[in-house]
Amino acid sequence: MELGEVLEHFQCKTDEEIRKAEKEPIADEIADVVIYFTLLAHELDGAVERKLRKGRGEVSHEHCSGRGNSKRAGR
Repeated sequence: MELGEVLEHFQCKTDEEIRKAEKEPIADEIADVVIYFTLLAHELDGAVERKLRKGRGEVSHEHCSGRGNSKRAGR
């Protein structure tokens, strides 16, 4: 399953066509992506929790990679 399969449901379509589209195949593709990312995040040993803590400023700056907000990276 690829993320591109989700996008295929929307490419080259008008807003009206998208509104009238059958929702179940789209929901199935999105569910596949969520499942895949959930499994991947689990394999990455707490990556989601660590990222959420970084966003709340709960991780010391020595552990941050320096990417993102330059004000934070310079501390």
